[in-house]
Amino acid sequence: MALGPSGFFGPLPFGAAMQTDPLSHSQFTLTADVAARAEKIIAAGPMSFAAMARLGDLDPLTDFRGLTLAGIDLAGEDLRGVDFSGADLRGCNIRRATIDATTRFDGARLDEEDAAFLAGGARAACSHSDTAAAAERDVAGPTDDEFWAAIEAGDNARRTQTLEAAKALFLFAEGMCEEVLARFPKSMLWRRNLSASFNKLGDLSVAAGDRAAARAYFEQGLQLTETLEAEVADDAKLQRDLWVSHNKLGDVSLVAGDSTAALEHFEKGMKLVESLSEADPDNVRLQRDFSISCNKIGYLLLEAGDSAAATRYLEKGLLIREALSTAEPGNPQFRRELSISYNKMGDLATAVGDGSAAKNYFEKAHAVREALTEAHPGNAELLRDLSVSYGRLGSLAIAADDEAEAREYFEKGLLVSEALAERDPENAQYQQDLADSYIKLAATGERPLELYAKACEIVERLEREGRLSPNDQWLVADLHRRLKEAESSSE
Repeated sequence: MALGPSGFFGPLPFGAAMQTDPLSHSQFTLTADVAARAEKIIAAGPMSFAAMARLGDLDPLTDFRGLTLAGIDLAGEDLRGVDFSGADLRGCNIRRATIDATTRFDGARLDEEDAAFLAGGARAACSHSDTAAAAERDVAGPTDDEFWAAIEAGDNARRTQTLEAAKALFLFAEGMCEEVLARFPKSMLWRRNLSASFNKLGDLSVAAGDRAAARAYFEQGLQLTETLEAEVADDAKLQRDLWVSHNKLGDVSLVAGDSTAALEHFEKGMKLVESLSEADPDNVRLQRDFSISCNKIGYLLLEAGDSAAATRYLEKGLLIREALSTAEPGNPQFRRELSISYNKMGDLATAVGDGSAAKNYFEKAHAVREALTEAHPGNAELLRDLSVSYGRLGSLAIAADDEAEAREYFEKGLLVSEALAERDPENAQYQQDLADSYIKLAATGERPLELYAKACEIVERLEREGRLSPNDQWLVADLHRRLKEAESSSE
């Protein structure tokens, strides 16, 4: 197939590490470490396939690709959703296992009996026929690995480059899906990949301030996932995909000022992930997902003024994140999310008038974020987190009538906001952050006329372009008022 925009997408050798940034959320991580763990588990002795996967904390979507499993008896095992692409499965009794269209055998080595079983119609009841599945494997075209390489590159571009650079890569990934689905429209794998690309493009639209485009992408992703989930009942991965879609639609609804729709989506997501985590209580990823739902609902309730209900959700989310971070102290994703929970708890403490507790939480969050940005200096997401911390600590200093300390925090936050806005001028979130930094610093008496004018210019431009959040529309009139007051004071 043709190379992508950067010319580097192609099959990777087994053991090559795709994930270059430890904060990446990519679903594709094919590493020598995973292979070594899996081989060790296999050598440990007879055990069920499910037990083997649980013991090694393996991901069935990626971690069994290319492995030598010859002679491991999989008769009676539930292999739905497992990708055995390139694996040696001779003597594994695949014909006596439970499989469906989500079980992948692309390029796998099979003994004659299992190969005949698969070719003879065993999967006719699945979402695409034997003929289509065989053709999908044999016809040259994009591969699943190439798709996730493009998604990974897009994620990295968003963190270290610009939205436009990321968009080109996500559109390239979407094009791969469309190319395959034009020939194999019932492919379970590629319809799921297409949904993932919609979500990535929706995320970029949110950051660019294009809420209509974001909603359209997220709704397409939700509809596609609902279709897949209806075809494969009780599939945990697809139910988690639904959780992701509801969260994204809840987020974009919140940005659009529709808190009722946001709460509806967040509650649907909470119901899904609560059920999944109860069915698999040792699953770390599901525990993390549950903490995200707790935080989203808790913060929405806090914004609505229900601090008692907000406390229940936010404290539950914090407890989960503290446990995850303690269990894996070197995991930067868990550390970052712990800092988010600290900030939410600080916001809660501020709302109920407990300034001492608020300061304690904000300082905890700030310490985590300083350490993370030192470890990952080019990561825009972490830099923005740090600027948010500076803003919260500065606002706390203002409340304590310490303008000197507030000014110090706001100036540090402004430096970060300016750097991010300069790096990616089309990112509406960065532009709004910069305007907010100008406003905060001007409120301390530091160059108010100049800084309010700069903030006003940014906000008015975003409003003209239709990229100013509905929640921030009030800023236009407010900044004009501030400017007039600053002008009067300077006369």
